[in-house]
Amino acid sequence: MYKPKTFLLVTCTTLCLFCLIAINNLLSLSEAALAEPEAERDISLIGERLQSLYLAGKHSGAEKFLSEQDAGGFWQDINYSDQSNNFAPQAHLDRLQEMAIAYRSTSRSDGQSIAMLRGIKNGLAYWFHKKPVATNWWFNEVGPQLALEQILILMNRDLPDSLMQAGIGYLYDPDHNPSGTKQSGQNLIWFAQEQLVRGVLTGSQSDVSNAAHSMQSVIAIAPKEGSIQPDNSFHQHGLLYMGGYGMGFLKDNVTCATIFRGTRFAYGAPQIDILSNFLLQGSRLMVRGKMLDYGAIGREISRPAGAQEAIQLIDVCEMLAKLRPDKQSEYQELEQHIQGTGLPYGFRGHKHFWNSDFTVHERSEYYTSVKMVSRRTSGAESINGENLKGFWIPFGVNYIARRGDEYAGIFPVWDWAHLPGVTCPDELPSLGPKVSQSNGFVGGVSDNHYGASAMLLDLEDGHSIHAHKSWFFFDDEFVALGAGISSAEPASVSTTLNQSLLHGDVIVDNSIIPIGQHDLKGVSWVLHDRIGYVLPAKSNLTLKSGAQIGAWSSINVLKPKHPEREDVFSVWLDHGVRPRGASYQYIVVPDTDATKLDAYSNRIPVKILANTVDVQAVENERLGTCEMVFYKPGSLRLRKDLMISVDQPCMAMLVKKGDTMTLTASSPEGPLRLNITISSAGSTKTVAIALPEGAKVGASRSTTIE
Repeated sequence: MYKPKTFLLVTCTTLCLFCLIAINNLLSLSEAALAEPEAERDISLIGERLQSLYLAGKHSGAEKFLSEQDAGGFWQDINYSDQSNNFAPQAHLDRLQEMAIAYRSTSRSDGQSIAMLRGIKNGLAYWFHKKPVATNWWFNEVGPQLALEQILILMNRDLPDSLMQAGIGYLYDPDHNPSGTKQSGQNLIWFAQEQLVRGVLTGSQSDVSNAAHSMQSVIAIAPKEGSIQPDNSFHQHGLLYMGGYGMGFLKDNVTCATIFRGTRFAYGAPQIDILSNFLLQGSRLMVRGKMLDYGAIGREISRPAGAQEAIQLIDVCEMLAKLRPDKQSEYQELEQHIQGTGLPYGFRGHKHFWNSDFTVHERSEYYTSVKMVSRRTSGAESINGENLKGFWIPFGVNYIARRGDEYAGIFPVWDWAHLPGVTCPDELPSLGPKVSQSNGFVGGVSDNHYGASAMLLDLEDGHSIHAHKSWFFFDDEFVALGAGISSAEPASVSTTLNQSLLHGDVIVDNSIIPIGQHDLKGVSWVLHDRIGYVLPAKSNLTLKSGAQIGAWSSINVLKPKHPEREDVFSVWLDHGVRPRGASYQYIVVPDTDATKLDAYSNRIPVKILANTVDVQAVENERLGTCEMVFYKPGSLRLRKDLMISVDQPCMAMLVKKGDTMTLTASSPEGPLRLNITISSAGSTKTVAIALPEGAKVGASRSTTIE
């Protein structure tokens, strides 16, 4: 039956709901109307910041480029038909970029000049008409865009719409897929920057928002390609890449975070934290002076600019100081260290980067590192004709630096078959495109102060070499051991202690050795550039010093062919042709002199406990520290009344202070549970250590034993 009161109630309720919806829609429209001007202001601010950033670029060649430019907008000395990895046409846009900076600069007398503007317009018109193309996708989708982004932002108010639209047409989105694989890491950031610039030029909120989202999406801790790893290293192409891709990833993201700061597109606090930790717990640990460890910069080692790559971190420090004021002192310390105006070191401690098979050890007096490779990682790559001789780099290269300039510029003249720390045949296999090995027992153990690293080297396929190599790091020295060295190659096998730039005299057992190559017998110690090399069992070695000549083009086809000359110091141990079970042991004592080193060699404070294919171990009694590498389950007698046994292959450290022992252990690939038994003074104790899992397999874990 019909009920009027019910009808009235329903009608009123319906009207109320209708009014609420209408009001809500009006409010939404009002908020949207208010949001648009705010978004426009943010985009305008971002554009101003981009222009300020680009104006800081180099422009010293602008006037010369303008004077040499043809009336048609091109340059006679550029081969516009070149499609190689040198891609000569890129120089056209690079010159226009400098001209655009000069035109917009307020500090130049030719700023805003009609002639410069005409040259830029003619140059852009020529490029858009000519449309140069390379065989390498990067020079089609990234390289030209990096220059065009700056030109278009700087010239936005002065270019005709036809040129502006043609330039915008070159800018891609982050989901652009030129190489057939989804972009990641630095590659994705480059495309996101293109979308950002397009959004600023067109006033597109969606473009700017999507670009900001894409940039932040790659800032995560994950054991994958193009990402910051759980140990705060960075991988691109499967390699450790703290320089090159990793440097671009850090610098570009921090730059964009600074540009977006205070706008609706701002980076979130978690992303800023990750970038800060990447710098302070990753990059900083691989810096000595202006050197960013050459083992961490990939094929950048074959580029001249790679010699001082740490300089790029100065800008990162300054920008992060504004984004994370609470960490300002740490950024400033690193910046001052790189500039040479502060502490002689940027980090003091020891770390093994388990995701990257890479170890660093730093004291105020010196820095050293070991680069290794396993089946989990790629150790080196040669792409686009770069890093042609880098095959042996990941097989234990061991840089030793006090200042950070010990290897600067050495690479075109290097003997790449005698790399510091590497055991290999005296021949150079071709590299391409990547280098790895099938063995998995490669890793390190660390308590953040001291540590040991080891690599079971196992190569076949025309460059046969097998060895058990390990390094043991303390305060005043580190010890290098090798055992089971074998090779089927018809070439002499050697272990190189160092090959660096020659600085001053080379002294052997208190005698200055003249320039040249010398085969020396029964050597106790060698001293060069205040770095000592001690042979506990007097050994025969080869020492070489003097000029070496080579060209950058020999390691990078994109670089100059003219010869470079550097004075070089080399020292190595020769194991002979087709060795079977050879071994070595030496101690590196940085920051010393002849008197101290001679005294050190007569009373060596570290004890080599074992150097076999089963176990390698060294004890520093003064520090109460014993570091061990077990290649198989077994036991090791440390002293008459102290023995340690393990039930799995592992790396371990035992640090004794008073009646307390701290046991630290790791295993490169597992197991996840390790049982270590310690027998002392008639008592026995077995300690079960649950090792890290997942992406942290290979990291160390410590436990205290009473």
